[in-house]
Amino acid sequence: MAIKSQGSFLKRAGVEVAEISSFSGPDGEASEIDVTHLRSTAKEYLQGLGDEGNITLSGFLKASDAAQVGLRTDRDAQTSSAYTLTLSDGTVLTFTAFCKQFGISNAVDGATILNVTLRITGIVTWS
Repeated sequence: MAIKSQGSFLKRAGVEVAEISSFSGPDGEASEIDVTHLRSTAKEYLQGLGDEGNITLSGFLKASDAAQVGLRTDRDAQTSSAYTLTLSDGTVLTFTAFCKQFGISNAVDGATILNVTLRITGIVTWS
């Protein structure tokens, strides 16, 4: 059965990031180790280390929100933080990431949009 997106939320260092309207990721993949040799009849591979990838977030800028401020601070200081992404069915993804991108956008007759990319370092734990 499908899981509703409404009710999902992200926390940075235990504090919910305000006004997130969408997210995508983690989008990781494993590397490939080429083990093809001269007697191979086709390319041969082993699976390498996993790379958990990125999580991208969009929402509405709330400049006074402690978690949004923390994202900017992490980016500027080049530090990582602990994150939990809770889905509406209670599934929790726990990971460490640094804020790779923090941007805003605006348009006529619209709200100020927040765009964030988190680069995951290490493993994502699902529970």
